Amino acid sequence: MDPSNTAAEATPTPIASKDRAQSFRATLMQAAENLVHLQIVTIVGDVELSGDVNRPQIKFPDDTSRSDLVVVTNINLVDSDITTVIPPKYENDIDGPIMKYHADQVAQANDSMDKKLKLIQSLITDLVPQFRSNQANS
Repeated sequence: MDPSNTAAEATPTPIASKDRAQSFRATLMQAAENLVHLQIVTIVGDVELSGDVNRPQIKFPDDTSRSDLVVVTNINLVDSDITTVIPPKYENDIDGPIMKYHADQVAQANDSMDKKLKLIQSLITDLVPQFRSNQANS
């Protein structure tokens, strides 16, 4: 390595700063897109669980035709639309343990999402003035 180039290599160029800003903006946009839908799936049956606590791997049974054992809720966080698919098997057991468990999971996921959205809003509120300041100084 040529010692005369060390200072130039250590100083970020304005182009690199713009690339980082664009990359950060793209990452924020992707995160926002991913936040539109919250989906909760409750499966009654045997699955194989492996991996670790932070990244569990779930293998579903080979017979995936058993949709009568799956309850799914999808919440569109932008439009506030909530869709829940309940198999006929649980139609007369809405207050049963499986449906209660699923409803509890929906409530917990919704609470968690609310907290995450507030955190993101706070981050954006803090970062926008810094971003504008960096743009003005570029």
